[in-house]
Amino acid sequence: MSDGAFAGPSLVPLVFGQISQDETDRIVAEEGIDPRQLVAQKTSIVIDTGSELVLVDTGSGAEAGPGIGLLVDNLRREGIQPDDIDVVVLTHGHADHIGGTVAASGNPLFSNARYVMSQEDWNFFTDEQALLEAYPEEFAQQQFASARMNLLPIEDVFELIDYDVEIVPGITSIAAQGHTLGHMAVQVQSDGEEFWFLGDAALHSIQLQYPEVVGLPDAQPERVIETRRTLFAQVAEAGGMAGFTHVDPFPSLGEVVAEGDVWRWKSVASDVATPES
Repeated sequence: MSDGAFAGPSLVPLVFGQISQDETDRIVAEEGIDPRQLVAQKTSIVIDTGSELVLVDTGSGAEAGPGIGLLVDNLRREGIQPDDIDVVVLTHGHADHIGGTVAASGNPLFSNARYVMSQEDWNFFTDEQALLEAYPEEFAQQQFASARMNLLPIEDVFELIDYDVEIVPGITSIAAQGHTLGHMAVQVQSDGEEFWFLGDAALHSIQLQYPEVVGLPDAQPERVIETRRTLFAQVAEAGGMAGFTHVDPFPSLGEVVAEGDVWRWKSVASDVATPES
């Protein structure tokens, strides 16, 4: 489900911000990438287990700005009302993943859902000093303000979990730290098949082939590189379909394909709801 998209050169530091300019120039030249035309999708996932509707990530929120914050409208276009959602899973606490948790009233927007997040990431995003140690001050303050608005007011509805925990039958939390201190992926298993929603383990498909490309939001650069290598190898070996939040084109679904010691992203078509503004 699309929450919108954003594009342009402002994405360059988000993808390449913690590597050198020389290295950035080399990679974009080798891969034919125009940094001025980077695109980041904002994709959430709805999983119908047959007994529960599970929403993974709530997007940026309706007040986020032009072209984003479209998740709830797109859910409704598919006949899904916010109170139809039974479980909300947050891969991590960045503002563009938690911005739709709270209604204007201050109550949970998905009023009938239990909210699930890793304990480790809750601790990170509700600790101003931890954010300031991980990020530049302006970015850290933005994330802390978002947590105060979108997490703390509904603290009592959250279930804070560890990794390798079955959230509902067939859906398991997977350790994927590095992008944030408690970032998690989810693994979906059904009838012998697997689907992996990897959140922000990569922000751009280039980071599969170049796991060492880390950007501004990656709180622990060395750890995110280690996570990518471990997780992408696991997903490629499993052979199931995968999804990311930001990988272009929409719907950010495809396969992680091993290629020597690195990986490539093989995007696949899907009949899920297309983005609308």
